[in-house]
Amino acid sequence: MQSVRYLARAASRSAQRSSKVSLRTFQSPALQKSWRPSASIANTVKQSACFSTSIPRYDVTQELASKLEQELLYEKEAPQDEGANDIKEYLSASEFQLEDVEGSQEVHLVRTYQDEQIKVTFSTAGLSSPEEAEADSAMYDEEGQGIANQGGPQDGKVRQAPEDDIENDEYGPPSSVIVAVDVQVSKAGKGAILLETELDPNGQFYIKHVAYYPTAEMAEAKTPEQQLSQSKIYNGPPFVELDESLQTLFEDFLRERGINESMGIFIPNYIDQKETSEYIRWLENVKKFVE
Repeated sequence: MQSVRYLARAASRSAQRSSKVSLRTFQSPALQKSWRPSASIANTVKQSACFSTSIPRYDVTQELASKLEQELLYEKEAPQDEGANDIKEYLSASEFQLEDVEGSQEVHLVRTYQDEQIKVTFSTAGLSSPEEAEADSAMYDEEGQGIANQGGPQDGKVRQAPEDDIENDEYGPPSSVIVAVDVQVSKAGKGAILLETELDPNGQFYIKHVAYYPTAEMAEAKTPEQQLSQSKIYNGPPFVELDESLQTLFEDFLRERGINESMGIFIPNYIDQKETSEYIRWLENVKKFVE
């Protein structure tokens, strides 16, 4: 997702590069051959060089520190995003609590619903194009029909293979940047289900997969051992292979727990704000190191 701030920064960099003039000078070989200083002049120059107060040679470290400072000023002086108010309004009205650690890419929204613990996870690095997401989850049948039955759960409908005579663009997320969002629902003594979803620019969640794990720890798989155990568990078929009525009920299951359009609008706004604050922090840390 390329924010307006990112595009403006890129345009500014391009303008600076195009107008930058090299500070290095060039002396032609012909001129060097046609003139040689006399011994007395050369000796005088050599002696005076010992007491020279000339400008120090070009220092790339100083230029880097200066450029980092310019970037910091640009980011801090940039106007606040329009989505900032939407973020505050959502958090004040939502049942979810925000968990955001400085320096981390991941963000969590957590809540308790009856006897369930719900954790919604998204990341500043969880952005991709529909083509990338489709390639990651592409399902090729044995007859080489290509990507079949890929799409979103819009009205319980499923996008079919080309030969099924259904318009491929009728269903699924619009052709734009999408966000990967994981929803973990756990119960004490009953394990957890993990719903892998994609969020489109219109705030719609599209379920890609539903997996069950014996424990919430295995669903999160934070350690190598848990990741290995997770990889050995059968975790269900692709979502689009489920009965359409079952797909619809899973979608209603999410909406009933607050994973809805309001959250779908909040997440990309918060990612943009989070990316900006983390970028400023990164600039500050790198600048301190370089200096």
